[in-house]
Amino acid sequence: DARDGARTAAAVQRYVVDHSRLGIPVLLVEEMPHGHQALDGTVLPVNLAVGATWDPDLYADAVAGAAAELRACGAHIALVSALDLVRDPRWGRSEECFSEDPYLAARMTEALVEGARRAGVAVVLKHFAGQGATVGGRNSAATELGARELHEVHLAAARAGVAAGAAGVMAAYNEFDGLPCVASRYLLTDLLRAEWGFEGVVMADGTAVDRLVRLTGDPVRAGALALNAGCDLSLWDDSFAQLGEAVRRGLVPESVLDASVARVLTLKFRLGLFEQPSAPVRSEAVDLPDPAELGERVARASVTLLAHGGGVLPLSRAVRRIAVLGPGADSVAQQIGDYTAPQRPGGGITVLAGIRAAVGPGTEVVHGRGCGLVGDDVSDVPAAVALAAGCDVAVLVLGGSSARSPDTVFDANGAAVTGSGTPSGMTCGEGVDLADLALPAGQRALLAAVSATGTPVVVVLVQGRPHALPELDAPAAAVVSAWYPGPRGGRAVAEVLFGDVEPRGRLPVSVPR
Repeated sequence: DARDGARTAAAVQRYVVDHSRLGIPVLLVEEMPHGHQALDGTVLPVNLAVGATWDPDLYADAVAGAAAELRACGAHIALVSALDLVRDPRWGRSEECFSEDPYLAARMTEALVEGARRAGVAVVLKHFAGQGATVGGRNSAATELGARELHEVHLAAARAGVAAGAAGVMAAYNEFDGLPCVASRYLLTDLLRAEWGFEGVVMADGTAVDRLVRLTGDPVRAGALALNAGCDLSLWDDSFAQLGEAVRRGLVPESVLDASVARVLTLKFRLGLFEQPSAPVRSEAVDLPDPAELGERVARASVTLLAHGGGVLPLSRAVRRIAVLGPGADSVAQQIGDYTAPQRPGGGITVLAGIRAAVGPGTEVVHGRGCGLVGDDVSDVPAAVALAAGCDVAVLVLGGSSARSPDTVFDANGAAVTGSGTPSGMTCGEGVDLADLALPAGQRALLAAVSATGTPVVVVLVQGRPHALPELDAPAAAVVSAWYPGPRGGRAVAEVLFGDVEPRGRLPVSVPR
């Protein structure tokens, strides 16, 4: 739990201070992509769901609670995706973006920095810059951005975050103007520091400096290239650990190294590490609201009504029988998105569980999966059709999943390795880029077959990117996007379906056709 994390962090700090030449405390960094990514850490809805709320104040409150958990574990810095935009939804990391719109992303980035500040946590914003505009929606690929589009669209959130007081930015994997961002002096020094006046740190994404070896042919020169461009910290790159050799070879002026060290030390002083290297056993932000409850409020506010023919929603609690179908109907894992720690079994509320808890005492809820998440197997469709045909309404939960399974293969930087196809259980997430935004064939077949029964159909899309829905002879009566609503998201969806709350979410991205 948090107390174990805090004790471990304190032990690390004591060892470093007592056994290093200068006794300088270390910065402890943890991921907070959508909630605190740690065992028993609170998982919030993904950023795309946050964007659908159009509510920066609510998001700031949720971030403050999650950041308090992170601080209670002894960490000082949260790494948070905020700067990328959904310019090509084929990109697997679309779920980490607030929007396709630079204004909305900028307002949410400001809220992020403010919420973390309330808990005494510094924020490093990811990713700088233009990572959402890679060619073909491919992760880590090059961009073809011109100066105008870069400044008007892709830098708006970064400017807002820097002005709000972000402690750092993380250089993106992608190339800009022929160079990886971590090697771009224009981005990291000329623009960020000289033009914007940024005084914080620049961090390289995992293995980004080591990837520069393909340009330099030498790990020492790779580290020198990143440092000279303006990078101050790396996560676990071997090349950046050889900066001493780079100075001895004359590849890096000592003045450049001194300036980088000064920025890191300044951050440590600003965070109070020299006065109190370790976090207290309990978070100092004890009065902050429950982040799990706030996450559910975010989920509720993010549910977006995409289509409604009238007469079906809100569902009546007096209906005799409801079918809840689809591969996402009874899966917490498919609700929580990428970059989440393993969840304890039995936790969370699925859409099926939320509907069962919401119906009246005389209503029967029946369930069938109908098809797999991916593939074209339709062997279970007839059983689902039979269930739907005998019901007053069918709720069909379709979409995608970023759930990582025990057999998922990972790259050195943590991205899923897809090979020639998607990993089982993943249609979205880092490394899972798609060529086609249509629902998988099995899901399309299930939708068409259930719609053809004549039973009114409500489609709930649990998704980390917008999907294209097929044209149907008998279209669904209503379509709702729940995004990835987090572990308790099933209750939020049920409350919207039954009219307990209005579907106040608004699209943060365009829906493809």
